[in-house]
Amino acid sequence: MSEPAAELPSQTDVEAPPEPRASSSSSLSREGIGTLLAFAAVAVLPLPPAFLLRSRPLLCIPLGLLSAGLSLSAAAWTLYRRRRTWEKSLADLARLVEEVSAGAMPMETLSEVPEPFAALAAKVQGIFREMREQGSYLAAAERELHQRVAQRTDALERMIGSLKQQASRDALTGLYNRRMLNEHLPRVLAESRRNDEPLSLMMLDLDHFKGLNDTLGHAAGDEFLKNVGQIIRSTIRDTDLAFRCGGDEFVVLLPGTPSAASDALARRLTSLVDGLGKTYKLPHPVGVSVGVVSLKDMPEVSTERLLELADQRLYALKKQRKSAGRRGACETARSDARVSPAIR
Repeated sequence: MSEPAAELPSQTDVEAPPEPRASSSSSLSREGIGTLLAFAAVAVLPLPPAFLLRSRPLLCIPLGLLSAGLSLSAAAWTLYRRRRTWEKSLADLARLVEEVSAGAMPMETLSEVPEPFAALAAKVQGIFREMREQGSYLAAAERELHQRVAQRTDALERMIGSLKQQASRDALTGLYNRRMLNEHLPRVLAESRRNDEPLSLMMLDLDHFKGLNDTLGHAAGDEFLKNVGQIIRSTIRDTDLAFRCGGDEFVVLLPGTPSAASDALARRLTSLVDGLGKTYKLPHPVGVSVGVVSLKDMPEVSTERLLELADQRLYALKKQRKSAGRRGACETARSDARVSPAIR
């Protein structure tokens, strides 16, 4: 018998011979190849491509790629630095513009801004200059407007004052008119009663005034009325109020004046006006009759009753003087009222 053939070992059972381990010098060569290539690229970058092709044709492609990458990196770094420089310059310009706008820095500082924003700073400086000129123009226009408004206001105030005076004063005599009597009499009467103070009222009426107008004309009559108004204003106090109520009728309010003082004032006015009338050399000289009334003479006090009683006393005196031929011309209606029961 033939011997059985010996079995060959399988491929898996055969141990592979150990691979030779790379030496440390070859490992360092592989790790430092990148560094060597970088230094080589730096070394050969200035060389012309023909030299690279002749000397190291196998390294032309890697070195070209490395050169392109370095060029792109350098360009990116340059752009980055330039952008940072522009951002800083722009931020400095913005801060300077804010300081100039706030008045912390003079406008001329913008002329010192360096490139690349010198032209932009010049434009901003021009805008600030135009704004300053416009502000000066607006300030001048505002001052002129205020002056005009003040002048117009003064003119309007004078006009209003004149209109008020025309509405409250008699144009001929300068005394208050009848409308102001209707306004002041209730107020003065209420204050006198509230403060428990005396109050007197005089009503004056010119005698023979029509004869003066008929003989000498209305101009002479107006002149006489002006003089009577001046006599009244110069005789009464500042706290007293005088009114012209009609053609030749006048009313005088005397706050805080008792009956004795008002009688004395009525006699003085009568004497002065009668003396003025005698200067005109008329057959019947112009004079004045005065009716006087006080609060103590009235059981019931009202503005209507006060004027009514003064009017009654005035015309009672005029009637008595006419019949007596103006005897006792300086007497007042109050003294006559004590004699004549008709006017009590």
